Amino acid sequence: MPPPRPDKPRLLYMSYKKVGNEIHEEIDPEGRLSHVKRREAKEIVLSLIRELPEERHDAVDKKLSMAIELRQECAGYHLDKPSWSR
Repeated sequence: MPPPRPDKPRLLYMSYKKVGNEIHEEIDPEGRLSHVKRREAKEIVLSLIRELPEERHDAVDKKLSMAIELRQECAGYHLDKPSWSR
């Protein structure tokens, strides 16, 4: 069951970050991605996902889709702002 959708943009963003942290903990429990450049991180993430057991793939997929939905909702709040306040 997905978490309730908060109405305030700050709470929405905080829930997005929480899901992102859960995904990070699921994929990289040893912390191999900390202090790594973006190009190296992409390669490491691909290898970490390949190493995951199949049953954990489904959990990560669900969290990724939830994070994408939350991020799209967050973007709506930022796009509605006037350009001078961004």
